[in-house]
Amino acid sequence: MKKRVLAAVCICFLLMMLAGCGGAGVPDTVETTTICIDKKGGVTYYLAGAFDREYYQLEELTSMAEKEAAEFCVSAGASAVKVEKVELVPEGGDKVVITYRFDGCEAFEGFNNSGLFYGTVGEAKDAGYAVDVVLTNEKGEELPLNADMDRRVIITDAKALVYCPSKATGVSVGAALKEDGSVDTTAAEGTVMILLKK
Repeated sequence: MKKRVLAAVCICFLLMMLAGCGGAGVPDTVETTTICIDKKGGVTYYLAGAFDREYYQLEELTSMAEKEAAEFCVSAGASAVKVEKVELVPEGGDKVVITYRFDGCEAFEGFNNSGLFYGTVGEAKDAGYAVDVVLTNEKGEELPLNADMDRRVIITDAKALVYCPSKATGVSVGAALKEDGSVDTTAAEGTVMILLKK
């Protein structure tokens, strides 16, 4: 009986570890503008900025963000975007992070006037993106984007840390693969392409 219980515990532990594999996880405290895309294409956007207490109150900022999201949803659909939270970071600090949840890249693009695509390389080509580019992997080796048209790719001109739904294996010029698995696009000029493992 003890062996069965121990085996069940080991299996549960292994499944939890496997569930955590793949994309990089967003840290508990986000202090810089960050985009997180999940496997189904949903987007969580953490918009970070300075918080000047002389001009703003957190409640007013929250109300403004919620009003802007509600107005966008009138034309884009009820579930296009919602404000999940507005908080000071570090707690009580001088920076504010507004966390938005979008139902997809199209809603993110419409709300932020920034480009964001998530799909296969083939779908990116069909959408008009140039896919005959060469990316760089974490070892500095060249990696042609169009080598596998079924691989997933993220394309954006937003300046942020990007957390992907699976491991990033290659990035375009100016983007940087970070140790935590995210991709930093803040130093890139123009559009960044991120090739995913699967």
